[in-house]
Amino acid sequence: MKGKIFVFVFLLSTFISILFANSISQKRVVTPQEIINIAESMKGGTYGWGVTDPTDKIFDCWSFVNWVYQTAFGYDQVHYLKYRNRADLIWIYFDNPTVLLPGDVLMNGGHHSVGFHGAIYVGNNMTMEARGRNYGIGSWNIKGYNKYAPYGQTGYRFCYYSLLARLWLYPHPNFAYVYLIPPSYIFSGESYNLKIHYYIPKSFSLVKYIIKIDVIDYIHPRHVLEIETSNNIAATGNRGIMNFTFKSKEAKFVFYRVELIDQNGKKVFEQETNVSPTQVWKVP
Repeated sequence: MKGKIFVFVFLLSTFISILFANSISQKRVVTPQEIINIAESMKGGTYGWGVTDPTDKIFDCWSFVNWVYQTAFGYDQVHYLKYRNRADLIWIYFDNPTVLLPGDVLMNGGHHSVGFHGAIYVGNNMTMEARGRNYGIGSWNIKGYNKYAPYGQTGYRFCYYSLLARLWLYPHPNFAYVYLIPPSYIFSGESYNLKIHYYIPKSFSLVKYIIKIDVIDYIHPRHVLEIETSNNIAATGNRGIMNFTFKSKEAKFVFYRVELIDQNGKKVFEQETNVSPTQVWKVP
């Protein structure tokens, strides 16, 4: 897996997808250093499971991450960070921290969630985190053993970062991506709208792309719907949105796959909202 980034997406029936088109078009500009400064203001605090108390500096791992981002961006911007396992946060697997950027939201990994412990990356292989009762709140090296590593040990305590949280801080990454917001995971014979978000850096300007969308029956794996864009998409360095409306003919439990494919037929990025832990997104 070295040299590649894998994105691991889980469908959690407890949490229905929310619209987050406005999440990337952030209401205020926040720099990575602001995130780090807010996080470091809690250094020396105490770990308390389920607690959010900035006055006395008491947090658990995820309430700490949530509070830092809410303080920086405002509640309306990032309120659903409280659901740490949400596929909405678009978790990307990594096996080498050289792909990380200051301010990234990190998770470890395991089984049917993207992990059990969160942190904020501050750079130079260091984190800010509420690490546990024996550690408190502070800065630690990302190196170490990961009990929940989904693909074996990499030598690092974390293996996922949130693409969505990164896009709040870095709206123009150096790789192309595509994702969709599932309108529903259960079809009931109604009309549905698929909103496809995509981005292609200007550095990819010599290559044209198409987007392919599949809606797949989860119970009996077969295609319910296949859509492929007829026009090539150019690399503009701007985020784009496509909308596709369709009507389901019968009730089904489905998942979605959306792919960004270059002019040579190579898959550049894939999102799949299947519950299976073997399904990943791939970014070269």
